Amino acid sequence: MKNRIFLFGLLLLIHLSTHASVYGVDFETLTSFVTSGPHETFLERATSFGDINGDTHTDALLMTRNLRDGEFNLHIFYGRRSWDAEVSTDNSDVIIRMTREASFNNIWARGDIDDDGKADFLFNSDTEVFIFYGGALKRDMTPNDADILIQSREPILITSVISGDVNNDGFDDIIIGAKKENIGFVYIFYNEILTPYIDVSKADLIIEGEEPNDSFGKSLRVLSDMTSDKRNELLIGAPKAFESGAVYLFYRPYQTGEIYAETADVIFFGNENVREKFGYTIEDGGDLNGDGTHDIVIGAQKAKGLDSDMGAVYIYHGKDFWESVEIDQADAIVTGDKGGDLFGKGFAPISDVTEDGKGELVVGSEWSVSENDPTGRIYFFNGEQLISKMDAITAEKKLTGISNEVRYNGIVQPAGDFDNDKKNDFFVMSQELHQSENLQVLKVMTIR
Repeated sequence: MKNRIFLFGLLLLIHLSTHASVYGVDFETLTSFVTSGPHETFLERATSFGDINGDTHTDALLMTRNLRDGEFNLHIFYGRRSWDAEVSTDNSDVIIRMTREASFNNIWARGDIDDDGKADFLFNSDTEVFIFYGGALKRDMTPNDADILIQSREPILITSVISGDVNNDGFDDIIIGAKKENIGFVYIFYNEILTPYIDVSKADLIIEGEEPNDSFGKSLRVLSDMTSDKRNELLIGAPKAFESGAVYLFYRPYQTGEIYAETADVIFFGNENVREKFGYTIEDGGDLNGDGTHDIVIGAQKAKGLDSDMGAVYIYHGKDFWESVEIDQADAIVTGDKGGDLFGKGFAPISDVTEDGKGELVVGSEWSVSENDPTGRIYFFNGEQLISKMDAITAEKKLTGISNEVRYNGIVQPAGDFDNDKKNDFFVMSQELHQSENLQVLKVMTIR
């Protein structure tokens, strides 16, 4: 009898140890970056992370705009062992002050262009790309201090910029999305000879979009070997292509010259004749299904579903060979709770916090408790859930805003490893009541 009780207890202990991390997960805020006043706002697509000063701690890069004078500022906060609960933008370690005559957006600091072991960062105005090498930065700078400036003699509108090793030579390359005469282009500069001043027309590879006004190049990501051939891939979003949106996957974009979007190895299509912005947000999803290859996550914040603007997130598991993929062929589809949610406006794949061998996904939405009360909501999905079609309401964990106190606007983005626990954290943007003032807040959160 004692042996039976012991065996039962042992099995129960094994069961609990296997599932405690799954059923005990919760959201935890590591720190909150707070604007200096209601006159200042964070830019939705302009947050990034990386070890800029080489001290092994993850730094935060945040761009703000002053609503009074229109001035843009890029704030860098160096990582540290422990963070205060709140950090004002007035207290950033480095500030880059922009001109009022230009509009700035998009920051990227996830690469090392000069291969010195420190993260470099890029950001763009409508017509220029500024590249700063990591290291000891001055406290107060301007875009004129950039190490590399990329411009265009022709009128273009730059929409995105990232870095990553697309030609698989071990060095990060520069990738720029832009619109010229209503056609989207992607310009790739291989990291071979980078001079202080570069014209965008000198790109090593130029990829031209398929249709006018399809926003080709609006979103860009270098993927970590989806096809198990030990090479990175390039993913390009065109959220207005064919009305619904499309995403283009290039296996080996290391040739030179000019090619066309339709020559992509794989094209992922959105819902036909539905303007859902499929491909507005894209990410390397990590290994969500635990098969050893990275997966692709694509957001369509305007997806209709049962009601308008419900939003959806589509997951495609990595494999050795792909064919062009219709939207109903996604390996997993998660749709918003109801109309107007804009589910999938932002998301962040995170590490295996539940320790089940599968990655997880955090997704934001503008969920509203009632028609005129958009509190927003953040969802956590474990890898076990992301295997078929499901509704956001079935998420393992949900974090809902509070009327008149905390409103989440749906922006969720990767934040690297802020607390050095070898698991990925994420940014969450919100509007919060602080001492009778409504201030914008950018939280760094994790899952425990």
